[in-house]
Amino acid sequence: MYDISCSETYGFKDSFTEEDRIKKLDEVAEQRYLEFMGNEPILNSRESPIGFDDNTDPIGREFGEFYSTPWVYHPNSITQFTMTSSMSFMNFSLLSHLKSISSRPILFVILEHAHSRYFSEDVYELSLEPRDI
Repeated sequence: MYDISCSETYGFKDSFTEEDRIKKLDEVAEQRYLEFMGNEPILNSRESPIGFDDNTDPIGREFGEFYSTPWVYHPNSITQFTMTSSMSFMNFSLLSHLKSISSRPILFVILEHAHSRYFSEDVYELSLEPRDI
């Protein structure tokens, strides 16, 4: 599980300071204005382009091994967001309605060394019973 809204708002593993968050919002606001004026949207980095190599970050490599290989990749599904979509994620938590679905059974499958493990653990704590890991 990957909580994109949390990652965009607070940085990976809550690494953003309040100054980082404000700076990012300012940059996104500037880009929105540029797009309004007719500039092309900027895409966020995929960090796992087709043709990745042994020097690719392990997280990017794992992502790329699945999403960037020719047998999965499709040009209409580029696995990227525009830079300006960050603001929507930062202003609306994707988990704000978790309680409306967590009255149903939820099974969390978490790999021991997954870099995104903390997202699932956080959601597990927020969800209601019945739940299981």
